[in-house]
Amino acid sequence: MEKFKYRMQAKLLNWVEEILRISYNNKIHHKNLRIKINTIVFMVLLFTPDFISCQTPPSLGLAYRFVVFAAPGALNSTGLSPMSNGDVGTSGGDIIGFYNVVGQKHRPSDLTTQCALDIAAAYSNLNAQTPLVSHPVALGGGEVLTPNIYFLDGASTLTDTLTLDGEGDSNACFIIKINGAFGPAIGSVVNLIGQTQACNVFWSIIGGATFGANVNFKGNIIMAGAAVIGKGCNIEGRVLTLNGAVNADELTANIPSTLSSLPSVTRIPFEPVMGTTRCWALLTEEGAVTDAGLSNSVIVGHIGTNVGAVNGFDPLLVTGSIHSSPDDSTAQASTDLNILFSYLSTMPYDIELLNPLQLGNSQVFTPNVYFSKTAATLTDTIFLDGQGDSDARFLIRIGGALITGSSPQVVLLGGTQAKNVFWLTEGGVTVSAGDGTIIGEIVAHNGAITLHSGVTLHGRGLSSFGGITTYDVDVVSELCALFLLPIELLSFTAKVKYGYVQFNWVTATENNNDYFNIERSVDGINFTSIDKIKGAGNSTQVSNYSTIDYIPLNGISYYRLKQTDYDGKISYSKIEAVNVKIRDNFVFNIYPNPFSSETVLHTNENLKKASVVVYNFCGQIVHKIKNISGNTIALDCKKISNGLYFIHLIQDSKIIATDKLIITD
Repeated sequence: MEKFKYRMQAKLLNWVEEILRISYNNKIHHKNLRIKINTIVFMVLLFTPDFISCQTPPSLGLAYRFVVFAAPGALNSTGLSPMSNGDVGTSGGDIIGFYNVVGQKHRPSDLTTQCALDIAAAYSNLNAQTPLVSHPVALGGGEVLTPNIYFLDGASTLTDTLTLDGEGDSNACFIIKINGAFGPAIGSVVNLIGQTQACNVFWSIIGGATFGANVNFKGNIIMAGAAVIGKGCNIEGRVLTLNGAVNADELTANIPSTLSSLPSVTRIPFEPVMGTTRCWALLTEEGAVTDAGLSNSVIVGHIGTNVGAVNGFDPLLVTGSIHSSPDDSTAQASTDLNILFSYLSTMPYDIELLNPLQLGNSQVFTPNVYFSKTAATLTDTIFLDGQGDSDARFLIRIGGALITGSSPQVVLLGGTQAKNVFWLTEGGVTVSAGDGTIIGEIVAHNGAITLHSGVTLHGRGLSSFGGITTYDVDVVSELCALFLLPIELLSFTAKVKYGYVQFNWVTATENNNDYFNIERSVDGINFTSIDKIKGAGNSTQVSNYSTIDYIPLNGISYYRLKQTDYDGKISYSKIEAVNVKIRDNFVFNIYPNPFSSETVLHTNENLKKASVVVYNFCGQIVHKIKNISGNTIALDCKKISNGLYFIHLIQDSKIIATDKLIITD
């Protein structure tokens, strides 16, 4: 019998190798591939010898990215099923429902075919690990288990509470093998203590699973049959089937957040520049700002509108200034709000939220840019987990209005700060009455903001077009002194010209303006000054400025204008991106440099009919050589005054290299 098992194991390995080869070469239909996968799973259960003696977490392969996966069955959800930090998929069925997936939906494809194979391999691994403890088929009832491999010989149940105690070991592994179906009862709970992590808990089920309503479950479920998950269940882990569908009702499921193999998140690269909008609690570019309650709204921050009026607020309850009518500070704030909106609205998104979008229901968001094409509602609670990073930023872009249920809650975890949370809507925002807490900067584009009684906003309400109405609410924002920026900047441009970058900017007025810096960056985050230009000081006349980056970097660079006044206060322009195309892998050396009158240019390629052009600081050509061939060029600069110059090497009407020249005595 043992020889027969080993022969079957060898045959199974050969089949897996064949299937992997065929799946990658796309030479077999998914249906035929599923038949082979199911056959392998069945044979593994029968013939794989027990050769693993201690519990070891199996590799999940591509399955690590899925929170729910069915091979080859369909996925079906009813009600609102928020899924956080995980994809859903099937290798052989359809996906119905699962509207609020914070991840992606994967229907049958090469990826899901490979995922089914990876699940089969993980299931085989679990099945091959020798059970160390025989456990009755009834789990729970307040019992506590320590790390081990448990075997339940038959259909099993879970009632009340089951606690898994890692005994202080964050790598502690639990494997619970059930030789039959599994049925967690209504309201049953799997509780983790002693640093146990859900990613290290595995449930291997030879049959299907039927969950009662409101089960709070932990761990990765890998089962041979189908799964039925009752209404309102919450799972931290995964539901992965080998041969069956998954049906869920209002399921909340999350990939374990502590798993090291989670996909990396894309962070918002740098803090959005809010300008003077950071000083305002409530601000609209156009529309009235009104406290329509009993004038009991408590506001920390300034209140104003650039077109309209402010009324109804009790000045004794406002820590800041009430701008009853438009003034210079509201005009500046409106300009800054447009810059903020432009930045946020063009930020590439990482995760598309699918429709209809229902936020809340204990969803956990990690630092990302989220995007929905349509309107959204927020009910119950949403968690924003910075994962230990106090600079982690969240942007939730909603392509319509945002409406909340009664008493919505935004809860910050893992070091998240309110100033790093942004809600951008293409429509109005309505927060319903109740003991609700909204955290973050609300930026409503072309929509009104309405905050009903009892609401607390830790952040700002900013609208580009639409009134703001409050009903006895609390708004807590950063209080800072309003001031007019030292300059009124009409324009700032950065354009490629003849291989260098030309900057032009125009100011309408200047107040105590000391100087400007042109700053350059390769990533849009870290900037370095490349030039400094003296300002006009105090001026009410239009002033024009220009300068040049003679030695730009190859590829895309980011530029901004930094302004500094006499008191050391600074302001920034919007960021301009330019793309300078210089040939890669081209070596251009000048030796000696500095030099007195003559030097030599060296290249790693033979030039044909190339040109050398030398510019001064004003962009004027002071020396030029045409029709150059070879890879060594003698440069005679006897007729050029001492100083710093810039040199461009041109071939086929394109600049292929740039550098500086320093001519000395």
